[in-house]
Amino acid sequence: MRLRRALLIVLLVVIPAACSSDDMTRQDDGVEDVRALVRAVSTDGISATYRPGEPPVSGSGPAVGVEGNSTAITGGSSLMTLSAAETMTRMSLCVPGVEGWWDLSIPAAKHSAVVRSTLTFGQDAPAADLELRYAVAGESGEFGAATSQTVSILGVGTGALQISVSWVSPEPGDPDGSDADLDLHVFEPSGEELFYGNTLSATLGELDLDSNPNCAIDSINNENVTWTDLVGAPSGQHQVYVNLWDSCGEESVDYTVTVTLDEGEPRIYEGTLPGPGNNGVGDLTFVATVDVP
Repeated sequence: MRLRRALLIVLLVVIPAACSSDDMTRQDDGVEDVRALVRAVSTDGISATYRPGEPPVSGSGPAVGVEGNSTAITGGSSLMTLSAAETMTRMSLCVPGVEGWWDLSIPAAKHSAVVRSTLTFGQDAPAADLELRYAVAGESGEFGAATSQTVSILGVGTGALQISVSWVSPEPGDPDGSDADLDLHVFEPSGEELFYGNTLSATLGELDLDSNPNCAIDSINNENVTWTDLVGAPSGQHQVYVNLWDSCGEESVDYTVTVTLDEGEPRIYEGTLPGPGNNGVGDLTFVATVDVP
């Protein structure tokens, strides 16, 4: 019997206020505001706006359900699927007890009852369970009840250059949709390749997280390559690729690659890889070139 991926499917929970300042489940731990935990939020290339204070209170808008990986990594990104009984025009995201919230206006052309949003987590976010609260507005402009999602943040190497990948199913509601062995490959300027077969390079670049090898599903669905601040990444062009070794029975996999250089703004690349995978035989899929000064 094939192991099943523990894809997080959030049930609808009625929460009167999205993130009250006196919420008993405080998670601040000295965090200045929500951007230290969730660094960015976007959908189809449209970025959310950070706003201080608390998000709008619940009104007559639609309730929302959320699906996505239950594990994320520091500095990495995750693709979340939001669904409601009516068209969504706006989303709020906050963390209980933490200052500020993300305000995402969904472009009119993308108004739908199903919206996919990319969350990028802070490189200094604590390795702990993180409660996220989502609310959405419909055509009326009023927000509905907030929904909670718990994501376990796994600490990985960040440093001078961090390159990571996460993946989910393209089909919302598919509990097995992330049961895939997807691999991250980074070629250094010298030509040396960092991947599952060479996890530490001559320049001390390291693949410090490998997930789902040979369909032994670990429910992490993230991989990460990093160079520490102490050694720095070598100057020149780094080529980033992904490869679907085995889709583990799934038709296809959606991936999100995140690149952060010297704590700058993360760059996000997304795509889809069809199954069944190539078992390491064949061409890799090019994602990006990273120029390191």
